[in-house]
Amino acid sequence: MAVNRESTINAEAFVRLLNQTPGIVPEFKNKLKYDKKANAIVVPDYSQDAVVTGKEWLFDLGRAGNDWELTTATLILGLEEGGYTKLKEDVQVDEERGTTARINDPDDILIRPSRDDTETSTRWMGGLTVPTRTMVAKNARRETRPQVVRLNSGKGLIILANRAVVKKRGKFVQVRRGGKLVPKEVPIPRKMIAMAFFHELSAHACFFQNGQNAAHDESPLVDRNYKQAEESYQVILRRDRDSFEQSVDRGADALNKRDP
Repeated sequence: MAVNRESTINAEAFVRLLNQTPGIVPEFKNKLKYDKKANAIVVPDYSQDAVVTGKEWLFDLGRAGNDWELTTATLILGLEEGGYTKLKEDVQVDEERGTTARINDPDDILIRPSRDDTETSTRWMGGLTVPTRTMVAKNARRETRPQVVRLNSGKGLIILANRAVVKKRGKFVQVRRGGKLVPKEVPIPRKMIAMAFFHELSAHACFFQNGQNAAHDESPLVDRNYKQAEESYQVILRRDRDSFEQSVDRGADALNKRDP
């Protein structure tokens, strides 16, 4: 799997993060490799092995193939309108994602969503998988029209949030850096990033790749896989998640006092 050149975590660092983070299952522990020549992440592929009941996600994950690119993102936590989430992914300036205005026009502009709310197992949005137009076209029975991505590589995009900011009516929690006020970023714990990686590959990328429904509200297989993929992390995440959410809550409280 390639990594977008604008990602704040490169391929080699991603491999270290995934291999060294507690919670990784034995089937992947220290088995993700960095391909220096290709500058890519190599993930073990169990898709051709006999499937073990209760671990279907391990075997589905490999079906995602090599048609994906990974990148990091800022998770924007909006406080207005009852709250929302939005991902600002790290990609090149000429790359885009969104829904098409005219479904049959491959050159049409993409309309970027104003928010990226999705059903997740926690209050935060850890990642997002965005297919290419070609992947979407494989699914003749799709129930919705998902957004698509246009990357210079021609691949689909897996977005993993690695920092969060709190926003309300255009205002951010800020800190002074280099003499300037900039949005204060709350680092997302490594375990949460690693969990999101396996969630996105096994619950979304593999199904998009094979022309199947890949949204949480479209397929029970998606929910089955993400719950299995997250299980080993959920049991050790509580302290990290609580710390992250407390930092977010402090920022939200500060903004609410300033702009009720």
